[in-house]
Amino acid sequence: MNGTAPAANGNNGNGKNGGNGATKHADPETAWTQYLLGQTDALVDVYAAALSNASSKHGNQVKPEDVRSLLVTVFIQRSRAVSYGA
Repeated sequence: MNGTAPAANGNNGNGKNGGNGATKHADPETAWTQYLLGQTDALVDVYAAALSNASSKHGNQVKPEDVRSLLVTVFIQRSRAVSYGA
């Protein structure tokens, strides 16, 4: 090892991983996008479960648009309650 290229294990030879030894922080944009993706995935799962439940209990009497509207309303109300500490 000549000190210019990192070793196969990622160690750069000075006892630090990643180059200059500075602490790497998570990219805030990446953290935010991961948060949004997680929230969206959860909402899609809840929406699908709510559609399935409405269909099995009520047939076609409850439209998917109504389920979506109810889900969005509850999500907004819960989000506001959390942000206001209620």
